[in-house]
Amino acid sequence: MIQRIDLEKARNFFNILPKQMQIASYSPDYVYVDSFRNPNLEPIFLLVEIKKKFALIFFHLVRTKIINVLDLISAYGYGETLYSDSDQDFISLVNNYLCEWCRKKNILVKFNRHHPLANNFFLNCSKIYTRNTISIILKEKFFLEFNSSNRNEIRQLIKIDNIKISNEFNIDAIVNLYNEHMKVLKARDFYFFNKNYFNKLLASNYVKIFCAYKDKELIGFVITLFSKISGIAEYFISSTSETGRKLKVNKLLLYSAADFFYKNNLNNFYLGGGRTNDDKDSLFRFKSTFSKNKLKFYISAEIFDIEKYNLLKNKFYNKNNILFYREDI
Repeated sequence: MIQRIDLEKARNFFNILPKQMQIASYSPDYVYVDSFRNPNLEPIFLLVEIKKKFALIFFHLVRTKIINVLDLISAYGYGETLYSDSDQDFISLVNNYLCEWCRKKNILVKFNRHHPLANNFFLNCSKIYTRNTISIILKEKFFLEFNSSNRNEIRQLIKIDNIKISNEFNIDAIVNLYNEHMKVLKARDFYFFNKNYFNKLLASNYVKIFCAYKDKELIGFVITLFSKISGIAEYFISSTSETGRKLKVNKLLLYSAADFFYKNNLNNFYLGGGRTNDDKDSLFRFKSTFSKNKLKFYISAEIFDIEKYNLLKNKFYNKNNILFYREDI
């Protein structure tokens, strides 16, 4: 009952899901582009049709050759099985088919990241709360929800004549600034993306980039995903130069993005959470200065071979993560 489908068919089915599920980071186009981030990612689009109801599974097939493990992992950010209907018998049947299919393919784990704004239908599975996240509600005068320090600094930046926000960009400048910023942050290899990935991402029709220039120098950018159907825009990645950080231009960039999406009739600008699950995390605290609207982020996993999974646990020291046997993907 499960069939593997191509990108075009996946796109056609995604476009008839309930509107709140048609979030950009759930789309098959996003999953496809995300596969260029890492050569070990194989995008896979699965469809289950039962009468007039259907479910979609857009994930990456990831193999760990050293220990011969194959997993289904959601794309960078979010991903889960998407159901066209909330009928629990239907959802249960889909999950049974998926379990059977995964066992035949020797897939060990399906790892889900549940988007807080998706309102997806799923069984009462063992969801694990990981952290709070922040979303700006794009209502009239949303700017007044920013804390006073942000509002004042943004007003001052708007007055500086030689600082401009633009959607125009040079790909080499974007890649160079991003990688330099990751070095400053001492980020793991996982967070360093190649030029081909940026090219694919920025050519996508669900992506909007906002760049900050001081005279003609790029001092910061923020890349966002958006869906007019769902009414949701999502912060994706950003970087600033040393000059940009001194000017705190990231605040102006986030305001500019929020203002653009508000004027284009979107309802939410989702900023996500921090680097950790601590509400005192510096990134989470920064995002909290733009909105008091907190949303809980959950993950979950389906393990298809408990015996093999437990055997692997006995071989690894880091057993706190669900996918303890692999590097970040």
